Amino acid sequence: MQKDCKYCEIIKGERKRKGGIIFEDEHVIVFLGNQHHKGHTIGVLKRHIEDVLNLTEEERDNFFDIMIKIARAIRKAMKPDKLNYALFGNWVPHLHWHIYPRYKADD
Repeated sequence: MQKDCKYCEIIKGERKRKGGIIFEDEHVIVFLGNQHHKGHTIGVLKRHIEDVLNLTEEERDNFFDIMIKIARAIRKAMKPDKLNYALFGNWVPHLHWHIYPRYKADD
């Protein structure tokens, strides 16, 4: 864990997320994002790394497998026209992904 990392604080239970944790296993924790786009979901690798190139093979398989499972659940529950995926790390340098359900009516 890294000091002064908001995602490490969430993983350790020191910082709460509105809506709570929606999925957790040994490698990944998943919770709802800010909801500017309803259903916005964030998946965070529990080990603090900044780049996908530093993933172990097991972490890589799990990290993206969970992303796909969460995306399928969002598609089934929310029926979006499209799902957008993002993996930036610019604001929080802790490896994580975002899934944004999008609809034709979105601006």
